Amino acid sequence: MLRKLMKHEFRATLRVMLPLYLLLVVTALGARVSISGLLGTESALVDILASLLVVAFAIAMAAVCLVSVFLMVQRFYQNLLRDEGYVMMTLPVSVHQQVWSKLLVGVLWCAATVALVCLSLFILVFDLEMLEGFARFAGDVWAFLKTEYGFNGVLVALEVAVVCVLAMCSAYLEFYCALAIGHSRPSHKLVWSIAAYFGMDALISLVGGPFVRALASTGIFDKISVVTESATQATHLALWISALVCACSAAFYYAITTWFLKNRLNLE
Repeated sequence: MLRKLMKHEFRATLRVMLPLYLLLVVTALGARVSISGLLGTESALVDILASLLVVAFAIAMAAVCLVSVFLMVQRFYQNLLRDEGYVMMTLPVSVHQQVWSKLLVGVLWCAATVALVCLSLFILVFDLEMLEGFARFAGDVWAFLKTEYGFNGVLVALEVAVVCVLAMCSAYLEFYCALAIGHSRPSHKLVWSIAAYFGMDALISLVGGPFVRALASTGIFDKISVVTESATQATHLALWISALVCACSAAFYYAITTWFLKNRLNLE
């Protein structure tokens, strides 16, 4: 059933994201043409047109990034917390499946957006000589790190990917959690949701600061620095600690979100 929910969610969001992606690619090509041949000409009209194409690309890139987040939060809000919630909550699926379908599709679109933004920037600055020089430089750095420090680039890339996915999950779930809390109230639901979002941030800051200081007072960080004999080990450890922190925060938000949806949701 989770697969069917994700399929429906993907189709619904594809109608919005696909045109935006096409717009981003087209504006990237237009900006590329502007930079390579139109800017700096003797015609003021051509210069203005070229500048507008570059501005359009910047606006399109910002719009894609914002919409990829806003749309997933808006889908959660509309489907589960508004009038559609009466129908969605009567389906033969659990609250966990509802939340996971929204979360997984959101993470997929976020990853696709990052990839497309990188592609569009590559289109904008593409130069064959620069690309060859960058490839040689990256190869030299990779070989140096591997020879001197035993650096495993593939493993580090996988660890960074894990951290990024967990961070995206935590970010989406924080929005979901705030909306779920706010919509347990009888009125002014969005106001309560905004208050819950900033309240959770403040609470985590108040609790997290003293917790880190308490850990530091135990000398655990000094022990860790002794255990990590090289910069490579320190890098791996830092990435795994980051992944653990993101996973804990995501689990925290997920638990609160599902509890409020099961026990305190107010659709009136």
